[in-house]
Amino acid sequence: MMSGCGRDMRRNGNVGVLFFKRMLFDMVEPNYITFISLVSRCVELHDIETGKQLHCFIVKFMLSSNHVVCSALVDLYGKCGLVEDARRLFNRILPKDLMLWNVMISCYTLNGLGENAMGIFELLRSEGLNGDDFTFSSLLCSCGIMGSGDLGKQIHGLIIRLSFDVDMLVSSALVDMYVKTDFVVDGRKAFNAMTTRNVVSWTTMIVGYGRHGNGKEAMQLLTEMLQGDFVPDELTLASILSSCATLAAIAEITQVHAHVTKKGLDAFLSIGNALINAYSKCGSIASAFQSFSSIKEPNLITWSSIISAYAFHGLARKAVQIFEEMLSKGVSPDRIAFLGVLSACSHGGLVDEGFHYFGSMTNNHQIVPGLEHYACLIDLLGRAGNLDRAYDILENMPIEPGANVLGAFIGACKAHGNIRLAVLAAEKLFKLEPEDPVSYTLVSNIYAFVGRWVDVARVRKLMRSRCDHKVPGCSWIEVGGKVHTFSKVRCSHICTCIINHLYVIASATRTTNSNKGPKSSSSKSQKQLKSKQENLYKIKSCKPNPFLNRTQAAINHKLKKKMVYTIAIALGVKPFFPTVITAQQDLSPSFYKKSSSSSSSTRKGDLIFVVNPKGANGRTGKEWKKLLPFVRSRLGKDLNICESLTSGPCHAIDITREAIREGAEAVVAVGGDGTLHEVINGFFWAGKPVSAHDKEVTCTTSLGGFDYTVPSLQLIPLGTGSDFARTFGWKDDPREAVERIARGLKSRIDIGVISGESGEPHYFVNVADIHLSAKAGYYASRHKKFGNLCYVIGALQGFSGHTNRDLRIKVDEGEWEVFPQVTALCMGNAKFFGGGMKITPNANPYNGNFEVVILQNFKWYDFVFKLHKLYSGTHLSEENVCSRSVQSIEVEEIEGGSGVYVQSDGEHLGFLPRKFHILPAAVEMLC
Repeated sequence: MMSGCGRDMRRNGNVGVLFFKRMLFDMVEPNYITFISLVSRCVELHDIETGKQLHCFIVKFMLSSNHVVCSALVDLYGKCGLVEDARRLFNRILPKDLMLWNVMISCYTLNGLGENAMGIFELLRSEGLNGDDFTFSSLLCSCGIMGSGDLGKQIHGLIIRLSFDVDMLVSSALVDMYVKTDFVVDGRKAFNAMTTRNVVSWTTMIVGYGRHGNGKEAMQLLTEMLQGDFVPDELTLASILSSCATLAAIAEITQVHAHVTKKGLDAFLSIGNALINAYSKCGSIASAFQSFSSIKEPNLITWSSIISAYAFHGLARKAVQIFEEMLSKGVSPDRIAFLGVLSACSHGGLVDEGFHYFGSMTNNHQIVPGLEHYACLIDLLGRAGNLDRAYDILENMPIEPGANVLGAFIGACKAHGNIRLAVLAAEKLFKLEPEDPVSYTLVSNIYAFVGRWVDVARVRKLMRSRCDHKVPGCSWIEVGGKVHTFSKVRCSHICTCIINHLYVIASATRTTNSNKGPKSSSSKSQKQLKSKQENLYKIKSCKPNPFLNRTQAAINHKLKKKMVYTIAIALGVKPFFPTVITAQQDLSPSFYKKSSSSSSSTRKGDLIFVVNPKGANGRTGKEWKKLLPFVRSRLGKDLNICESLTSGPCHAIDITREAIREGAEAVVAVGGDGTLHEVINGFFWAGKPVSAHDKEVTCTTSLGGFDYTVPSLQLIPLGTGSDFARTFGWKDDPREAVERIARGLKSRIDIGVISGESGEPHYFVNVADIHLSAKAGYYASRHKKFGNLCYVIGALQGFSGHTNRDLRIKVDEGEWEVFPQVTALCMGNAKFFGGGMKITPNANPYNGNFEVVILQNFKWYDFVFKLHKLYSGTHLSEENVCSRSVQSIEVEEIEGGSGVYVQSDGEHLGFLPRKFHILPAAVEMLC
């Protein structure tokens, strides 16, 4: 009865103990079978307290000499982590049978004490016993834990001598031991020597290849496994996906994904998580998010995987949004999830959000930050230029800073040219890792950056005397379904000669162009260019390629892209064949696709259409396909029509920046306000407008306006809201938008800027809002599939648990004012938001000012009864609504409650405090 009740451990685990107590109450004496059953249940439940009580009863009923009962107790103590208690009990049992020896060896192995397990085996041999298959499988596992392949080979020799090598359990353990100790070739030999195999043995070898990045071998072994009528389990497929991710083999990942879907294995979280990771590392963030969306009940690992994926691709805002969504689902983050969001904040320059999440680790989730979290925080401050504050954190850390923390700080010092702090940190790094060449390379590069060549030579000499050579990096390019690998030091690929010739040609072209340039160029600029070229040449850690000279080392990003396409053609692929380019440390951005022939690109300007094909539940993509022939016929005579489909959030930003740098005539956002918002942010980078290559950008206005030449902007409204188009009175007619482009009439519009205490500024063209409206917009963005109804849903969810807040506001650098019970605060550069709500009716994108509207002490029923006024723009007459025209405004919350939401054009930006200011006439618009 007790055994039956214990089968469902989670539900009936304690019922067996209740029956045991009833048994004692009825004066029925238990036997050894009773205690074996109860102790086994405690092992499965990890219930050590009940197990200790049962141990007392075992002694009381004089069953402590029973080998089976004692073996169960030793197993209990070992699996609950009480290894010393298990050993004391083991020592008291005499004589010992083989089962007890095996249990003790297993206890040490499970707790990572491989040397102790070997000691028990020596005692076993001294007693004249040889062991069995269970003994040797545990010993091999211990060798794998210790990383001792040589000891494992000795065990292997004993296994062969005792004829246990034909046992499937031992053979699988042999393969596992070899791959865990980096003897992959020996592991494959042991695998090939197996007379019989099962799914476990196949999986063990495939997992071994996966851990060592041997993706090709893992895929080949999977093919053999399928041909042998073995069905791979979820562990096998997850390992294959990890291998393909390491190799950046997108075609293989797609094949495995198809197999997973066909076999109905996509319900396994381990496979879903592996797919997210694999697609992310191969540069397909859209596919990674699609895999994430297909998981019905994501766990913490799933959330952490997608957050890390967005962080890896530099999509900081999206990573923060996913993290907030995870919190709203009631999932508590762990150290890895926080590491992902902190990494995203670091790469995106989100200083305020980074400190918010770092503080919430200890304040809200009782997680002690580790070295990797401090590394992100210091990197975050370093990227923002706040080196003194970063150094204070470095000095006052509660734990000793590691190499990753110091490396992040030194890298920031290099970026900002602070030699003093870099040297202080480098001294600590040298003491911590005196044999790591990366430390010396960082410091020598800093000295090279400021021209201290004597110090460069000294550090390089010190590195050569102490360190091994640094492992060279490599890149992959996948064209036509085949992966080609290029290394910095190896010239084995067939296209290497092509690359070298391209460098030579590029060098000659640059030299010729520089000779043809205007002679009025200042000698100072030429000296600066020469200095940069010398730095690039001299700080190389290895011998330069004989084909390259100083000028060749300074080839710009534009030429590198053309080289990639040339290589693709040389490999026998059409220029616009889908191509995946992957590096060890970063991924190249997607390039836009030209619809016109490239031969005419020297005579025509490029008109870049940035299309969100998934906008408005896919309607944008469908309408664009219908519109494209009209666009080509109407505009193609004078311009190159170039289309670029976004693959995920923030992709439009990268496309726009790339288009501007390539000298595009105009950039057209095809979609809704979200696409337009990303395109606007693509016009700027690091606080300055993006410009074409080799062009300077200078600041000319007191408020941060710029005098520069950039492409014009236009919108083809095919999205859900299209609020910006309403401000200009544009009809929801895409052909009319094309006609506006054809007319070529231009005017410059204002752009809003949002900044925190530090970090990368954010830009908006429509409306930025705070508190309830921002919170409602955040929820509305998660229900876009319902069209304009999403704004109603967002408002209802936003009101849930909403409380008005007291805010402190400073207008146009004046005095701080306190506004009590603020429900929402909106800064309008244009008039509409929320699907047609005329929230800032007097806003004008041409007058160099925001219209600020503040709603105070609104209740939910006020919105119900006054909703028509918000849509018509007549709400300014209400007594609890105030408005004013401003050029800049700072807003912060008065302490109390949770963070106050901030958003712009539907994009969640985090929490207060924030500063908003206007850039007058910042972007040229085709009207």
